[in-house]
Amino acid sequence: MDREIDELAAPLDALLIDAAFGPLRRFLPSLSTAKFAAALAARPGAVGRRLGSLAVDLGRIAGGAASSPVRDKRFADPAWTENPLLRRVVQAYLAAGTAVDDLVTASDLDWRDGERVRFLAENMVQALSPSNIPLLNPVSLRAAVQTRGLNFVRGGLNLMQDMAKPPRIPEMVDRSAFAIGENVAVTPGAVAGSDAAVAPVTRMDSPSAMMTNSAQRSAMCAPSIFQSEVAERPRPGT
Repeated sequence: MDREIDELAAPLDALLIDAAFGPLRRFLPSLSTAKFAAALAARPGAVGRRLGSLAVDLGRIAGGAASSPVRDKRFADPAWTENPLLRRVVQAYLAAGTAVDDLVTASDLDWRDGERVRFLAENMVQALSPSNIPLLNPVSLRAAVQTRGLNFVRGGLNLMQDMAKPPRIPEMVDRSAFAIGENVAVTPGAVAGSDAAVAPVTRMDSPSAMMTNSAQRSAMCAPSIFQSEVAERPRPGT
């Protein structure tokens, strides 16, 4: 039970670090990264075999060998599979990502260091996705043709605005599309409950207050849910 809780806490640790030091902190070397490098150095045979297998896969991809269809939403555009060059780029990227995951598994780190290294590796692999490269992404290229390159200018300006304010990461949602009273419903509320251990639920005068109230109500319900699960769990010898 404690191990399961700790495993769930590892990604939360990373999120809290991001909140405190910014998202770029996740890409900096850490003690877990050093342990990962030392573990790979102690297993040259396993590393060599996996890299050799990757080299064979990349050779087959370059030669145009058939592979299983790519089921990834990032590459849903038909151009990723119809264009021979883009198809090879995607296949090579996915093969490299699989190799990185296999190396993390082969390092045989303890669960916490392993989760941290895997989290870092997954973020780096996702950041290097061909879909994130404007000059490779067919959707971006078509938009560039239609707007005569203005999409790159607007994207650059949006990025500068996102980096100028915390948490300094690209926004995934256009906030200008939402307006209170037009497409966001906010109504006055009342005290839903009060407890000595939990702050009273206040009036819901803004979306942030709604989120706070929801979190408080969840906190009030959590102990009873946990107790019911414990009560229903069979005890040893029964």
